[in-house]
Amino acid sequence: MISKLALLPMAALGLTLAACSGEPSEAEMLQAVSRFTSSVYQQQAAALAFLVGPSRGGVPQVPTITAFRKLGCEPATGGASGHVCQFEATMNNGKGETRDRARFFKAADGSLAMSIN
Repeated sequence: MISKLALLPMAALGLTLAACSGEPSEAEMLQAVSRFTSSVYQQQAAALAFLVGPSRGGVPQVPTITAFRKLGCEPATGGASGHVCQFEATMNNGKGETRDRARFFKAADGSLAMSIN
C-alpha cells in the first residue's frame, strides 16, 4: 500500500504540470502582446532610422494597447507548444479595434511569449 506521504510529491507534480499546460489568461496574453508589439515597433524604428537617418523629432512613442479581450484558445497543433488564441485589441495609434490570432507559449524565462507564425 502506498503511504499518503509518498503521494504528496506525485500530487504536487500533477498540479505543476496541469498549470503549465493550461491556456493563458487574458492578463497573461495582454502582457505578451504588449511585449511583442513593443519589440516589433523598436525593430522597425531602428531599421527606419538606419535607412533614412535619425529624424529631427526623434522616434515616435511606442503605441500602447488601450483595450484587450481574449476571445478563445485551443491547443497548438503540428508539434508546436502552447495555445493558439484569438483576441481583439485596440491601440492608441488610430487604427481602431483589430482581431488577430497568435500562438502563445512559455518562454525559457517562464514568461508567456507570442508568435504570429
